Amino acid sequence: MKRLVYSFIICMICAACDKLPANSDLDGMWHLQRMDYLDQSPILEEDVSEKRFYWNFQLDLLMINSLGEPIYKDTLTQKDVYKAFGRFDYSGTTLNINKLYLHLDVRDSLVNDASTTLFERYGIMGNADSFFVETIDNKKMILLSDDRRLYFRKF
Repeated sequence: MKRLVYSFIICMICAACDKLPANSDLDGMWHLQRMDYLDQSPILEEDVSEKRFYWNFQLDLLMINSLGEPIYKDTLTQKDVYKAFGRFDYSGTTLNINKLYLHLDVRDSLVNDASTTLFERYGIMGNADSFFVETIDNKKMILLSDDRRLYFRKF
């Protein structure tokens, strides 16, 4: 009977270890609060907290979710698109977003245009972007790129 109990405990511990976040504090849902445009003189601060833009991280997948205004209007179905997905690399000090896809009803569409403006209001320039992780903990995150600083709170 003791063997059965110990086996059960070991199985539960192993199962729990499999659920640990792969990206430490980055994993989870982040609400974009503010964007500072550093290339402006003086620095332009934009409060975007009311627009309900969210970045969600899990494993190597990023989901951008807009609960207010659509990201894109699908030309085939004439429906609004509120989600985009991306692949990213995270090292603890840098966050590189490599590819972005629009999440359409029946398919996902890779965004190939490097000069697209679809994701600018979410803090991403073009179809890929790189950030220095200035601050990250279980409540807030600050990302810094060449020309802007993004402020998030954990949701």
